[in-house]
Amino acid sequence: MIAPTTPRPYTEVPGPKGRPFLGVARELLDDPFTLVEQVTVEYGGIVRMPMPGQTAFLLSDPDLVQFAFVQTERAVIKPPALIQRVDMVLGTGLVTSVGETWKRNRRIVNPMFTRERLHGLGPLIETVLAETVERWQGRTMIDVRQEMGHALLDLVIRGLFAESQEAMARFDDIADSLLELFRFVARQFVSAIPYDLYLPTPSRLRARARRKRIDGIIADMVHKRRASGQQHGDILGLLMEARDPDTGEGLSLDEIADEVRTLFLAGYETTATALAFSLQLLAEHHVERERLEAEVDRVLGGRPPTLDDLPALTYTTQVFHEAMRLYPPAWLIGRELPEETEMGGYLLPKGALLFVSPWATHRSPANWEAPLAFDPDRFSPERRGDYHRFAYVPFGGGARKCVGTNLAMMEGVLILAGLVQRYRLEKVPGERLRMRGGLTLDLLAGFRMYVTPRQPALPRSVTGASAPDDSQDSAPDESALDQPTGARPAAEPG
Repeated sequence: MIAPTTPRPYTEVPGPKGRPFLGVARELLDDPFTLVEQVTVEYGGIVRMPMPGQTAFLLSDPDLVQFAFVQTERAVIKPPALIQRVDMVLGTGLVTSVGETWKRNRRIVNPMFTRERLHGLGPLIETVLAETVERWQGRTMIDVRQEMGHALLDLVIRGLFAESQEAMARFDDIADSLLELFRFVARQFVSAIPYDLYLPTPSRLRARARRKRIDGIIADMVHKRRASGQQHGDILGLLMEARDPDTGEGLSLDEIADEVRTLFLAGYETTATALAFSLQLLAEHHVERERLEAEVDRVLGGRPPTLDDLPALTYTTQVFHEAMRLYPPAWLIGRELPEETEMGGYLLPKGALLFVSPWATHRSPANWEAPLAFDPDRFSPERRGDYHRFAYVPFGGGARKCVGTNLAMMEGVLILAGLVQRYRLEKVPGERLRMRGGLTLDLLAGFRMYVTPRQPALPRSVTGASAPDDSQDSAPDESALDQPTGARPAAEPG
């Protein structure tokens, strides 16, 4: 019989020494991606991260990541200090609520994300895709981050308020206010000392005014809808109608506003970022791009994509997954230990902050072969068993896994397929990715790309011949694919 081992004290967890008093706080603010990636490679799946006044650990080992996610609401909690930093914008929505409040809210919101409900959003996604394709016509250069943000902003706001004429009439006001709130919460998330949380600074006052404006618009719409007695199929309408299946209780007006702001944050920035990086990676990897183009042409045969095409867009889905592996929008997720807990062979103290970094986990050589290589086949059906379930966590995991996971995949794959079908994007020489680690992964500046039209391959039935057999996994005749032509234009604004 093997005697149980005694866990070692947390002070023995390996990690960088950091600077006196500051630890690694400065590096975490200046270049968090290099920091978490390097310390994971050097020290392993659990790393002690010296921070001012805080005992913190970085987790990248999939078993420890699984514990942190699955045990949330039991042995692990959302850090109150981090929740305070985003409370101005998110209130007590799904991302920030805890305990029984979160369980109730999750029960109420879950039915809004059933397969049937999500399928009803298909026409809206297809409309936004068509408008994006049309907007790019005649252009030689775009800012891909700005364009993806534009498309997802349209999609999220229309999804939230599509059946409200008042909201659509005030679209710009709503969009500007929500974006200002998002920028405010992103700054608080990475501030060493978040003065804006405690002092009446200009940015805090602006954020409060924006929140008051948004909440006023939502309250007006709710009151008018309730007075009319009419039901609405947009997300605001679903929030108004939602009931806790256990108690029959609905959401208050304040709770509805909190969920609207939360759903905007979760649905806008993350998917836009994932799409921008997907297009950037395809521009760098021509073999994978041509394979994706071949799949899109074979499956769609020249027509715009619809939700019914998603099951056949297998390689497109793999590309989107691989982009989120290399550039996870939710790059850092916080948890806290409410009690002294054994993890990874160490006894971690009560109140310890756990940093679960999908960036570090996804790029760890202990979890992935050639982790920095772009290889969409990692996510092929044949290789699904090659990696730990919690080695890939772009949407978190456990009970608090993002409720909009399926919606994000639906939007991302459909938009990616539609853009690749109509355009080929190339990098502008000298353009660099300058990333920022806020509440979500983002770019400090835009990312310009050349854009050239691509005529998708048409089905043979259009030319009078019999249609190809879609059951075959062969690529279409390469002669049917138009290649970009013409010299590259000089750099110009997108």
